[in-house]
Amino acid sequence: MCRRFLADSEDFSLENLKKRPISSIIDNNGTIDETLEQVQKVLQKSLN
Repeated sequence: MCRRFLADSEDFSLENLKKRPISSIIDNNGTIDETLEQVQKVLQKSLN
C-alpha cells in the first residue's frame, strides 16, 4: 500500500498532470456540493 501511495503521489502530481493533455482538473477535497459544482462547470464548458 505504501509503494502504491508513493507512486500515485508522483504520477498524479500537479507537475506531471501539467505535462498531459488534460483540459480540467477537479479538486474533490471539498464538500460534495463543491465537487459537483466543479463537475457541472467542466461539463458546461465541454458542451459550448
